[in-house]
Amino acid sequence: MSLEKRSTLTLPPRDQRVSEPATSEIRVEIGTIDVLLPCRTFDIAYKVAELGVVSPTLEFLLRLVKVVPGLEEAEIAQFFGFSLNDLSYVLNEATEPGYVERRNGRVWLRPSGEELFRGDSDEPKIFSVQERRRVVGFDLMSVAPQTQRKLDNVEMALPELALRDGAGRAGEKVRDRFRLFFRQITERSDRSRSDEVDLYSIDRITPHARFRMPVRIRLHSTLEDPNSADIDLSSWRDAHEVADRKEVESAAAVFAKSCETTTAASEAPSAYDLLLEFAPDFLREYTTRNGLSVRRYWREAATRAGEARVDRKTIPIAGALHLRENAERLLAMLDYGMRENPSDQKQIVVVAPQVEHWGATLENRELLEVLKTRLKDAGGEDPRSLCMAAGRPPYYIRRTFDEVACADTPPYPRAVEILLIPGTMCAVVVHSPIGDAAGYPVPLGFGSFDQKVVQVVTDHVEERELKYTKQDAL
Repeated sequence: MSLEKRSTLTLPPRDQRVSEPATSEIRVEIGTIDVLLPCRTFDIAYKVAELGVVSPTLEFLLRLVKVVPGLEEAEIAQFFGFSLNDLSYVLNEATEPGYVERRNGRVWLRPSGEELFRGDSDEPKIFSVQERRRVVGFDLMSVAPQTQRKLDNVEMALPELALRDGAGRAGEKVRDRFRLFFRQITERSDRSRSDEVDLYSIDRITPHARFRMPVRIRLHSTLEDPNSADIDLSSWRDAHEVADRKEVESAAAVFAKSCETTTAASEAPSAYDLLLEFAPDFLREYTTRNGLSVRRYWREAATRAGEARVDRKTIPIAGALHLRENAERLLAMLDYGMRENPSDQKQIVVVAPQVEHWGATLENRELLEVLKTRLKDAGGEDPRSLCMAAGRPPYYIRRTFDEVACADTPPYPRAVEILLIPGTMCAVVVHSPIGDAAGYPVPLGFGSFDQKVVQVVTDHVEERELKYTKQDAL
């Protein structure tokens, strides 16, 4: 994802857009998770029937004899205007491979000649059987073709989809699946000739090394039911390919379900109170005696988030910070913040929420990289990223950030995530079900380059930073 390029995206004015869906149908993207799909390569020995076109003279003869069986040789010569020598040459070309037979001066097609007319075609074709061998990757869930590539250090540390009972016996299904996907597999290596090759037989299948490949799961919810996250695999494969991989789709849905939590477990009330502490003026309209009116604020953030402007220094945020539109908002706030308060500050500080699989996406790293680039372009040394996390975070987090600081008992509610560039901008979101007791932890909060808000968040983070102990990031 290139956030630099995508930041030029503009939407038409609301009154120029296509009629909007009913409120209950409005879909909101809330997050992305990258997971690893277990796969294996198989060495497959097989034979193919490679088709070819017969010579023009032989084709004319075969087509004529097919239409008029038992035609006299003299009539064939007269029909084509052949001399005796020409006729002898053509008949020999047809009789030697056994396509026709000659009896009593007449010509008939033999079974092998009939087979040259494949299907409904009225044009004869010949074929030759050739031995082939290919190493093909298949995923171990749907046993569908999967190409292999080298993974980087963050990808290798991503969580893995769990194999269900029986999925480990994928080798038993490879023969049928290779036959089903044969055309697709051959197109990858020889697209120009794939229509001229048919699978003749599969002789031997030998399992080889296992490998893993990333699958991107995008999560969407609706305005009226934010806690029920639907999965979307369109970033991984086209819809027709996903349809051939239902087992992978099912495993992705189970994985997303495992991320669900409760408002009590996420310590949601105290997390939302922290939002009010950081930006009381901005959230005043959504504040009641009992705290933040979460559902009302969710509807506002999900439908009217808007963009940062000079006269709108704090804006609502719905969904993960690394999502495309939110990342663009963060970049805009960074630009405004650097203009208003030029600083030599070159650190990006992130307080990680204690949410299952938070940070398990390459989009998180991409967001950090584009923020670093923007900071570096403003002058000075290379910026550093610091993640303040609970306990010992997963390897994909430790490999995403330049530095990691850990605390066994973090001084923040479990649902709080903070992204801070001191003196410039900040974003604070709460990962918790909206209103209900249980569901997917929907990120909801604000972003700001208002120096008053940024300073409050900065002071809060710096006061608690000593509770964390730095570790080496991998």
